[in-house]
Amino acid sequence: MISPTPPPVWAHPTRLRPSWSQDGVLLRPFERGDAADLFRAVDASRDSLHPWLPWALSQHRSVDASAEAIQTLASLCQESAGDAWACVLGIFNRTDGALLGGTGFNRISRECHNSETGYWLRADARGRGWCTKALRACLSWGFTPQADGGFGWRRVHLFASVLNTASCAVPTRLGLRRHMHATRDRWIDGHGWSDTLGWEVLAEEWAHRTSESGTSRA
Repeated sequence: MISPTPPPVWAHPTRLRPSWSQDGVLLRPFERGDAADLFRAVDASRDSLHPWLPWALSQHRSVDASAEAIQTLASLCQESAGDAWACVLGIFNRTDGALLGGTGFNRISRECHNSETGYWLRADARGRGWCTKALRACLSWGFTPQADGGFGWRRVHLFASVLNTASCAVPTRLGLRRHMHATRDRWIDGHGWSDTLGWEVLAEEWAHRTSESGTSRA
């Protein structure tokens, strides 16, 4: 029997779509013109974001700081970023263009074509299904082959503190497979040591799930 040949390592997509629209959500990289809206979104939500996202305490302290962060993030979404590669995407309301939060891909494994995702929403946008829609759109874009303008991932992971019940509900709602429960492995300011839960989904699983549900990109 001939052993299968391993695939080439994942490479930065050269035909990536500039944006992805689905379920009323628009995903795209942050642009310099988003700086004021990004600062306001983080600043108004800082206290509720900080326990789960340490960067919320120290970053985006001004519009200029947000503009600098956007420039830094853009440089990370380049082939030259190497092991530090990451693609941070803004979550926008497709109807009125309002900035709702952020998502994207980081901590990639080029050999396995794997990536990690996550998400955050500004405080006044929560509780209306935006996070679920954003994660669904993010995974759909992530699993789209590079030849069709996607990232071409094979597997996507997601992790959250067990104490962050709102974030934990999102992958569960979308039917992602929970594959990890690490006991007291992360420190959460104001709470102490917390367990971490992990979910994952393969490209073929996502394709099957979305075809069954009739989910489509608009």
